[in-house]
Formats: sequence, C-alpha cells, structure tokens
Amino acid sequence: MQNIDQDRMQQVIQEAFDKVANSRRWQMAIARAKGELESNPYMHWNGVALVVLSSSNEIYEANGTCQCKAYRHGQPCWHRAAARLVERYMEAVPPPPCLDGDLLGRGCCFMCDDPIAADGACACVPRTRSN
Repeated sequence: MQNIDQDRMQQVIQEAFDKVANSRRWQMAIARAKGELESNPYMHWNGVALVVLSSSNEIYEANGTCQCKAYRHGQPCWHRAAARLVERYMEAVPPPPCLDGDLLGRGCCFMCDDPIAADGACACVPRTRSN
C-alpha cells in the first residue's frame, strides 16, 4: 500500500490481535488482511467502507458487513478485518495532503495518492454512474 506509516499500521494490527486473543478465526482473518493490505493494490477506503477487489475476482464493500461467502455463513472474513484495520488507522492518521489538485481539502487517497473527490472517488475507485 502506498502512503502508509508502516509503524502505525503495525501498531493497529497488534491492537487488533490483542482484542481477539481468544478467537482463532479472527486472528486468521487479521493475518490475511495484513497480507492483502501489503500486497493487493485494488483497495480503496471511501470514508465508510473498504472497497476490495478480491483474489476471487469479486468486488466487496466491507465495513461491519460484507458480501463474501464467509460473512454469509457468519464467519470472520479478511475483508471486514482489513476494513476495520484501515478504519482504525485512518482514525489515528488523517489523509495526507495532496501536493496538487486537492481543491476540496479532503486529502489524498492513501492507496493511490489521487485527490479524494466529494463523492469519495479517486483513481482506484471510479465514480459510479446513476441512471
């Protein structure tokens, strides 16, 4: 991931592991989320949820809910774990200012470094069209 304070993210991850010390499934979801956050370039935090292109070629929008199979079966999923990690990280570290093009003062997406538009869109999450 781009523009991430790795030390702070590691602290967020450790705090998450500490909170789920008695849940092996959540620990595994957090560990997978950590790996995906480090390697998957197709994620975007829109301020409410983490939009993820998963290795299954599915797009999920995760916050407290998810559209994946694990969530539908009442199990922890890495998508929700990743969303919570990013949410906790963003609470502690505000979006970085853009060098140029940040007309709204919303900062830049920490993943693609594109200015965040009023609708939450950036280079890694295109605007949705309304019909």
